[in-house]
Amino acid sequence: MILWAVLGTLMVLSGLWEAFETIVLPRTVSRRFRVTRLYFEAVWQVGFRVSRWLRKHRPQALENVLSVIAPLSVLGVLFLWAMMLVIGFGLIEFGLALPLSSGDGSFGNYIYSSATTFLTLGYGDVVPLTALGRVVAMMEAGVGFSILALVIGYIPVLYQVFSERERVSLLLDARAGSPPTAGILLDTYGDDVAGLERLFEEYERWAARLLEAYLSYPMLTLYRSQHEKLHWMAVVACITDACVLVIEAYEGEDAPMRSLKRQAKLTYAMCRHLVVDVAYLMDLPPVDAPDRLNPEDFQRLARRLAARSAPISLEDKCAALKAHRHEYEPLYQGLADGLFVELPNWMGEEAEPMSWEISAWDKTQHFS
Repeated sequence: MILWAVLGTLMVLSGLWEAFETIVLPRTVSRRFRVTRLYFEAVWQVGFRVSRWLRKHRPQALENVLSVIAPLSVLGVLFLWAMMLVIGFGLIEFGLALPLSSGDGSFGNYIYSSATTFLTLGYGDVVPLTALGRVVAMMEAGVGFSILALVIGYIPVLYQVFSERERVSLLLDARAGSPPTAGILLDTYGDDVAGLERLFEEYERWAARLLEAYLSYPMLTLYRSQHEKLHWMAVVACITDACVLVIEAYEGEDAPMRSLKRQAKLTYAMCRHLVVDVAYLMDLPPVDAPDRLNPEDFQRLARRLAARSAPISLEDKCAALKAHRHEYEPLYQGLADGLFVELPNWMGEEAEPMSWEISAWDKTQHFS
């Protein structure tokens, strides 16, 4: 019988450690075997297969399903921890054969006693009779109350991070279109080099905050955006594309241009760092990316930006641009495929209205 008590003790300690690592510990846990990690991997594998089937057979329902997978998985992991602790304490009481005030001494009766103690229900119909039993019950009640307090603080933190992510993503709607593209973004700013530099700086800091949040709370990567076309992955791709275009194709040796190119390199580095780490966390390797900017489209884009007085070179920069794109596009494509997100192209459709230009009454896909 003592083996059941040992098993219960290990289960309780494992549940507490899992909750500590996930909620309290502010860093990524590199340990491969984790109950929480296995749980999320299983949930995402099931969700991935269901989503792949929906994309093929019922694409209109895909986004609705993806939008609930992550929030439900968060609630599920909280239930998983609670069950580990309830069963663990039940095994301890059962293994030590601690007498109870009523019941037949079956395992189910001990689980019932453990559950009422953990949830602090206080029915009083089944209570421990010995001093050791009362100590175990008090410890379990304290653990249950502590877990409840952690959960109350945990959920708001997730949604604060989500809200900040969405706020900055939505800023690109009027600047870069829906979905956001580098062509429309640079077209919007034209020759406003200082304004573009400030934008790059803001999104460098946004990517850094997002990386810190994703390393602490990886499940946030699966939270869908309120506007499908402004998904955080599409925003990162747009900003990265714009940075690369500025680095490789903008010309000028004056101080403002040097400052802009320096900031573009810093923002590019931060965005790529974000995608590399998230892709590793989700075990999504690079894949061959389709050509989102062929030489003809680049020439059309360059002429369009030059018409807005953007300091872009009209010479053929495709070779250098392609080499730079190869450093990040396979990584971005692998992560986008895993998240069921379509990366935006470089050009953008000028005739396509932005989200702010329409309403839900005008178009059923206002939130797409």
